[in-house]
Amino acid sequence: MRSLPLENYKAIFALKRGELPAWRIAKCCLVLIWLPMISSVLLNYTTTSPTSGVCSWFPCQIFTYRWINIVFTCLTILFAFTYILNIRPALSASVLAGFSFLIFSYQEANGVYPRTATLSAIFLAQAVAYIFDPAKPSAPLLYSRQIIAATYTLSGLSKLMAEGPAWFLQGKYLLLQIKKGAYYWHFDNGGTAYLERQNNYVEYFSQHPFLMNAAMLIVMCAELTAGLMLLSARMTLIYGLLLLGIHIGIRYFMDIIIEPIAFPMVILLINPVYRIVQLGWWIDRKAGWNLFRR
Repeated sequence: MRSLPLENYKAIFALKRGELPAWRIAKCCLVLIWLPMISSVLLNYTTTSPTSGVCSWFPCQIFTYRWINIVFTCLTILFAFTYILNIRPALSASVLAGFSFLIFSYQEANGVYPRTATLSAIFLAQAVAYIFDPAKPSAPLLYSRQIIAATYTLSGLSKLMAEGPAWFLQGKYLLLQIKKGAYYWHFDNGGTAYLERQNNYVEYFSQHPFLMNAAMLIVMCAELTAGLMLLSARMTLIYGLLLLGIHIGIRYFMDIIIEPIAFPMVILLINPVYRIVQLGWWIDRKAGWNLFRR
């Protein structure tokens, strides 16, 4: 049996400079958001529609058996570790992509649509990179970012197809969505504080439509030009921060966040955990503590 190189462990657990590369940290973060989603579906769903999506040709009924769900959960965790440790990366990423598409399709067969296609496609893109471009270490990250760029570009194109170039002038309809969401929340949770706050936002933006239209124009332009994030590392970071700001605004004003899209975007474009590690290295070097050196 092939032994596991010690360096693979160091690359994850040691806090020494050069032993926590950006891509390894990004993979760990992706697994940390993906694994709970997968496990939640396998352990909490017990029914399925045999005529929905992938389940129309794959026997998704097997997931109604608890022991099969436990086996799939264990296999998912196993391949998640081999993926992080870079053991047979092409196989590991391929298995994670297959599990992701299959299990999230099972979730959709239960009538829940969490928009997880982007997250599944990211693992598929990495598998393609490991198979067809193995000599380029940055290929999996680059291919993953292409999926992110495509996701936001398609979102922008859908807005053009729905309302044309004047989509950003339809702010009054977005205000209706904010108001509707506030009343839904009120009926589900009770209380009036949140409802009053949202109504105040709606009233303010109704009196200042330019602000709403300007925000919607920024969103549409950012999405339609998302491909520019692939030009350089600086553009990647700029678009990451821009899209993060958009998601924060949507979360604040509409109480909506699409985790399977927003979280991978932050990880792949900004990689905040790695930047925190970089900051620690910088502080350590400036202070002369030498905590992160051999």
